Amino acid sequence: ARTYVNLLLTMLLGGLWHGANWTFVAWGAYHGSLLAIHRAIRERWPARKDAPAWRARLGWNVSVALMFCLTLYGWLLFRCHTFSQIAEMTGAIFRGPLDPGALTRLGTIAFYCLPLMIVQGFQYAKRDLEFMRTSPVWVQTSFYLFLLYSIFLFGAFRGAAFIYFQF
Repeated sequence: ARTYVNLLLTMLLGGLWHGANWTFVAWGAYHGSLLAIHRAIRERWPARKDAPAWRARLGWNVSVALMFCLTLYGWLLFRCHTFSQIAEMTGAIFRGPLDPGALTRLGTIAFYCLPLMIVQGFQYAKRDLEFMRTSPVWVQTSFYLFLLYSIFLFGAFRGAAFIYFQF
């Protein structure tokens, strides 16, 4: 029990460290809870050594995807300024894309993420993090030009205050 309390308190303090706003406290409580739940699940249901390989892979992939989504939601808590904004954005997540342009934007983003996902897939399949660096020059050049184009297309070039400037 002490470990769970320590995890929660550490993350609550981390939330307060990021800002004097209740949304940061909620962010810390949320991540502390995720850490405590993860630890409880890992202790209560350890990985079975006799499970078939496909089931172990499937379980690992599902748990990674779930944790990724939960972590992304935590960053929504971090960036919102009020609880009403959190409620509005959370509702929008579960309502889905109601405006017709949302699917178009999602398709555009998926198109521009595809090269990154392909490179990631090759790195994983070949177990080679240097895959892109050791590719032919024309592949490297094409890939990096595409990334540069994506930055110009999707980049946030308006000045936003660095979050820690408020201190």
